Amino acid sequence: MKRSFQLLAVAAAAVAGLSLAACSSGAPAPSEAPTSTEPAVSYVPVNVGVGSDAGYSAFFVADQQGLFKKAGLDVTLTPFATGGDALAALSAGQIQMTQSSPATITTTIANNPSITAFVQTVDISKVNKVVLRDGIESAKDVKNFGYIAGLSQYMAYTYFEANGVDPSTINWIAAGAGDMPALIQRGDIDGFFLWEPWPTNVTTAGGGHIVASSADFPDMVPVMVNWVASTDAWLEANEPTAQAITKVLGEAIDIINADPKVAAAAVEKAVAIKADDALVMVERLSFGLKPITSDVVAATQKIGDFFVSTGAIKATPDLKSELVLDWSW
Repeated sequence: MKRSFQLLAVAAAAVAGLSLAACSSGAPAPSEAPTSTEPAVSYVPVNVGVGSDAGYSAFFVADQQGLFKKAGLDVTLTPFATGGDALAALSAGQIQMTQSSPATITTTIANNPSITAFVQTVDISKVNKVVLRDGIESAKDVKNFGYIAGLSQYMAYTYFEANGVDPSTINWIAAGAGDMPALIQRGDIDGFFLWEPWPTNVTTAGGGHIVASSADFPDMVPVMVNWVASTDAWLEANEPTAQAITKVLGEAIDIINADPKVAAAAVEKAVAIKADDALVMVERLSFGLKPITSDVVAATQKIGDFFVSTGAIKATPDLKSELVLDWSW
């Protein structure tokens, strides 16, 4: 069962303090107490998997501005095409940490319970948008809809159900994010529900228009975030390193919130997205560190139930026990 490693550390310190007090009770105090200094915290090297979009801006800024090194950390960023690919690498032991959506993390935990998540870094609810092909005015006009297995699929089902359309009546077309604009322009699909910059790319090039975002669906908003993930064993053995990395991400987030253009430039350098395009996404993201709480987990359980219904996973994991809740750094 997962637990707050921080609470265990505090409890251990309290026990140690009581033991020392008991041993010294009644003993005369030395005339000069020996000076002692706390030993320097030793951090382990960490390989962090990052995706190819502005949602990872805090990692890019921290790396490029040397914030990890200034904190005494040895952090290597390894690029992946998607958060799902990075989680697969985490499961395989190729990296020690990554960032991904609750939806993707939930499906990963269902197949590998050793994976956990412990802190929220960014709210992405304003960057996920529904695009419909020109000539298609509402959900009821859609016949073919593009999707990516995972969060995109969950968002799409929610969109149709909220608009009174049975998702089973839709012809679902699986495709990569980069393929969606061309599919829209050719008329192969009538729409998609994806993150920036793909919606803006379609509206700029012509052929489609934006009709909604995930922020328009209250039940969806709590899970439109990204969490930092690791493994149980690594986090338990290296919590000071995880805390130090999280604090550095907080510093990077302060920089981003003060000047989003810094993040846009970092994204351009890291993943070759033009700074102007990256800035559009950065300004619609809400960066901030938050612990994972039980109310967010309750909303995430619904995603797990959805994936069970699609056959993606066999059972919804008990996320209250699989995640580290109310973690502190």
